[in-house]
Amino acid sequence: MLVGRAHAGRERAELDAAVVGPYRIVRELGRGGMGVVYEAVHAQLGKRVALKFMTGEPAAHTERLQRERRAACQIRHPNVIEILELGDHAGTPYLVMTLLDGFTLAELLEVSRRLPLTAALEVLLPIVSAVCAAHAAGVLHRDLKPSNIMLARASGALHPKLLDFGASKLQDPSVAPLTQSGVLLGTLPYMAVEQLRGSKSADARSDQYSLAVIMYECVTGRRPFDAPSTFELMQAIVTAPVTPPSTLVPELPAAPPLAVVPPLPRPPGAQS
Repeated sequence: MLVGRAHAGRERAELDAAVVGPYRIVRELGRGGMGVVYEAVHAQLGKRVALKFMTGEPAAHTERLQRERRAACQIRHPNVIEILELGDHAGTPYLVMTLLDGFTLAELLEVSRRLPLTAALEVLLPIVSAVCAAHAAGVLHRDLKPSNIMLARASGALHPKLLDFGASKLQDPSVAPLTQSGVLLGTLPYMAVEQLRGSKSADARSDQYSLAVIMYECVTGRRPFDAPSTFELMQAIVTAPVTPPSTLVPELPAAPPLAVVPPLPRPPGAQS
């Protein structure tokens, strides 16, 4: 295992100077709870790419990366990250992806706190289009959040790109589910009620809900629900009322443009 919890420091140092298949590792680009991404260069072609390895238990690596590759390859859309191939290095699988120069929406919000409505629309309209294309191809993303939206620099402009289909659900009976019913899959602040009830309940409306939360966060500088503990946050998502964005930011229109993201869907019996 190249990147593991028990020996992350040693293995990270080894990988930073490693040759992985035809690629030479240049530097680490980012590390999250489930994976690490490196910049690499093809030794013969000189092509610069991004390599993604999974962290955690190695048994699930191949399945998750194969799912991510299959999901991304089913979607043909300019705002979806391009996955070039699935490789294997000493028994450890990895994804080869297009190398993007830019920053995530999460990093932008850390600096700007919130965005003007027009700027938020410029970022999210292409992502909404990408998610619609994914749904049309039978793919549910299930982990939409600002850190999975990249603003890539190209030709003097920023181009939003949808990343990380590792938690995706493919509407294909030949593909085994990633998790069993009752297992939470996603990032809690952006999860819809049906995701809280179990991953098999998620459908296209779950992604729609996550987009609504991202839009809310972009234009108000805060998420619609917050709480000090996991349990309280889950309770808030299910039952708490949603403060209208215009209450927090008076210059926002009282009725946001429904063509972009509809109001946060509420489950039966929840407050609105």
